[in-house]
Formats: sequence, C-alpha cells, structure tokens
Amino acid sequence: MSADRLNHDVSGTYVSTASGAQGPGATGGIRAMLQGVVAWGRELLMIGFVFAGIVCLGSGMTQSTDPESPVAASSTSESGVIRLFPMESENAVWIVRAHGPIRLVAISSGEVLRSFDISSRCYPTFTASPDGETYLSVSELGNNSVLYRSIGEANALNLRETFGSQWPADFSFAPDNEKLLITMSSGEVIERSLDDISCPQGGNLSESALLAKYSPDGSRIVIAGTDGSLTILDAKTKACLRHEICVTDRAISLAWSHRNTVAAGYLNGTVVCLSEDASQLPVKEKIASDQICSLAFSPDGSVIAAGGFNKNCQLLNADTLEQIRVLKGHTGAVRQVCFVHNGERLLTGGLDGSIKVWGASGSTPIYELN
Repeated sequence: MSADRLNHDVSGTYVSTASGAQGPGATGGIRAMLQGVVAWGRELLMIGFVFAGIVCLGSGMTQSTDPESPVAASSTSESGVIRLFPMESENAVWIVRAHGPIRLVAISSGEVLRSFDISSRCYPTFTASPDGETYLSVSELGNNSVLYRSIGEANALNLRETFGSQWPADFSFAPDNEKLLITMSSGEVIERSLDDISCPQGGNLSESALLAKYSPDGSRIVIAGTDGSLTILDAKTKACLRHEICVTDRAISLAWSHRNTVAAGYLNGTVVCLSEDASQLPVKEKIASDQICSLAFSPDGSVIAAGGFNKNCQLLNADTLEQIRVLKGHTGAVRQVCFVHNGERLLTGGLDGSIKVWGASGSTPIYELN
C-alpha cells in the first residue's frame, strides 16, 4: 500500500429490563432492592463483555498480518493476487498472493523460478524494485525482515526496532536500487539508503501522505496526500515542482510513465493524470463507481491500464483518459496490473486468484498464468 486499509465496524447493543414485585412490608422492599442490584450487576457485566470484545478486535486490527488492500477482506480468496512485480531480465514476474509462498514465475511457461515462504507475514509483506532484482520481505511484525540486494546480499532487518510505533505502510524502491521511499502509517514520508535503512536521509517529505513513489528515472517523487492532493518533488533537491488537489478523495494507486507523467486512482473510481508542467491542466475522469485498485502505463506512455474493484481492467488513452478497451473475466477485484514484453502483454491479477495474460488487441485473455 496501499493506502490499502481494512475498515471494521463494531456495534453492540444490550437492552435489559428488570422489574421487582413490590410485596408488603420490609421483605418485599428488600427483595426489590436486591433484584435491582442484581439487574444492575448484569448490566455492568454485559457492558464489560462488549468493551472487552471491542478491545480484542481493535488489537487484532493493529496486528493484522496481511492488510494488503483497501478492498474488503471477505472478497479475497486465500490465493487472491495482491501484488505483481515484473522482472524483465528473466522474463518473469514476482507473484504475491494473500497466503502461501512468494514466487518468481516465468511469464511464457509458468515455470516457478524461485519460491520462498515468509513466516508470520506482516504488511506490506513483499516489495520489489522496478527491475525486480532487489526486494524486501516483511515478517513477524517486522522483527524478522530481510532485504535482498541485486548484488546477491541478504541483510536481516528489524523494522520494528528501526521504526518503533511508526509502522511502514508502503515502500518504493529507487530505480538505481540505492534508496527506499517509505510511507509511514502516520502519514510521514521518509527516504532511506538501502545501505542503512535505520539512518535518516534528511527530513520528512510529507506529514499527511497515503502513498509515495519514485518516477522511472528516479528524478521525481510523487506524493498522494490524505486531502486528495498530488505533489511532485524533485528527487534530488526535494523542491516542490507541482501541487494540485484534483479530487477530494483518497488515492489508493499511483503510476508513473517514462514521460514523467503521473496517474492516480481514487476510491471513488476517478483517475487523474498530472504532469510537472503547470501550464498543462490535469486530466480527470471518473471511470468507475468504485475504487481503482491498480494503475500501470504502457512503456511508451500512451496507454494506462486501470484495474478496478468492479472486476474489470480498463485500457485508457493516457492523454485524454478516454476508454480504449474493457478487459473482463475476473470474478474478483482486479488488484494488480502490469505491462511486460515491452508492452506487448498485460498481466492482470485478481482477488479471485487468477492471473490473466492479455495481448495487444482483443478482449479475451491469451492464457492464464497459474
């Protein structure tokens, strides 16, 4: 994330009626008084049970081991696809499902090239760099996490010790695999060197962010704010190049094009495209009635794939956001989309557990990657 979060609604009602028959004399009065005390005791006991239940549920929320998505957990199967990270050098893709091992799978053959389990998985579970060569796995509430570098190193990390009560909500690797952009659950955005994640690299880039992401060339950073804003920064100087509030809603997906245009998908089904050039007006279009879970630009930046909670993936003209095609077939929300094979193929991963491979034309998948 995710600004990816689960909403739990807890409500409890308890109605108690107590009546004491008033008998003649002191005995009836005492009996009525005792019955009232017993009824009041029962009231307090029930309130205590309700309060304890709420506290336990709240504890479960804070220690949820896989809140990967803002979509409801009830719509996610155990094999539901929550993340896809292409590795072009091996013509493969990292597949992260709601449960089970993390796998690197060959796109053409479906062969499993690498596989490993993450014990006691913890949000955000697994994040890979743009080239798929460097990745971070998070487990056991962050205490037993591992950073795998493209140079073959595997460094153990204790994220809980590093960040304490400030928990990472989302990661973004710089294209050079040297830095990591971290969006904290508190809304802060910080930048850390992969050589030492515990060492601060300057001040906070934001105090109220949902997501942050490097551009493909690493020269820009986009931050999606809790107020619906998009802020584009110079990655080196951290100077603000543009700040716009295009939608007063929460962005839950971000994508950059190689032309340094950013796209954001919102909970209300809106997609916004923004350039750092202030002379160009933002392009905004509501393409669905519900959340846009994932976005991806084609390599030439002309097409945007938008996966939605409505179980469809829409292909949009990146300049106008006009619809080109609708790809249907998933029975669950389309949680992840990514272009591979230089844009000749598109992968869509659904919470139904399927990964579909689409061609440059047509509205039916070529095959499924299972």
